[in-house]
Amino acid sequence: VLLGDLKVAPTRAAWAKGAGTAGAAFLTQGVGARSFAMGEAAAASADVYALHWNPGGLARMDGKLNVGTQFLRGFGGTIAGTVIGAAAMPGLGTVAGQIAYATAGDLVYTDWAGNSQTVTAESDLLIGAGYARKLGLVGGGAGLKFFRSALASGLKDSKGNDLGASAVTVAADLGAQADLFGKVRAGLAVLNLGPALKYKSTSDALPLTVRAGGSVDLPLGGITLIPALDVSL
Repeated sequence: VLLGDLKVAPTRAAWAKGAGTAGAAFLTQGVGARSFAMGEAAAASADVYALHWNPGGLARMDGKLNVGTQFLRGFGGTIAGTVIGAAAMPGLGTVAGQIAYATAGDLVYTDWAGNSQTVTAESDLLIGAGYARKLGLVGGGAGLKFFRSALASGLKDSKGNDLGASAVTVAADLGAQADLFGKVRAGLAVLNLGPALKYKSTSDALPLTVRAGGSVDLPLGGITLIPALDVSL
């Protein structure tokens, strides 16, 4: 398997109105073992995880019903889990749904008086749905997701007032894939279109991403090589 993934960070930072101003990093975390193995070159992929990478890929999904799950555990109690399902309806297109959760673990906060509290550093919840349909050689799709992020959950001051913060937003994903020259495929997606997360008096822009790429199936004996390349902005 040949793979590639090229990220152009300065463009993303400019769209976010300056370095360090884009939040919701959870929305940029990859999903799917195949996509990870391909170096996240997934703009032209067509499995159930296309809802995350490029919703247009759902139109080319094999099988009538597909379900994918992922669970990751990191340092400091960090965990992340995802469940995605998609159903292809002959002549009507493909519908998909997703629920994902992540937490950065607990931390101990000690105030100036020496009082300590254990709080959840950050927790994120995503609920999404998508639809895609293939017309000729081109498949197009769209996704809509609800996203909630909470910071320092459970943190209170000496009077019992809640010092934590949370924010909610909705975002849309748009994507398309095309079959070119037989086994050559190309994909283009615009992800995380939506209003900023607003935490009390501050706000974080969503990580707007444009992802374009292609892949080709190369049969070789009893196996198939899939060279793939993505460019993400």
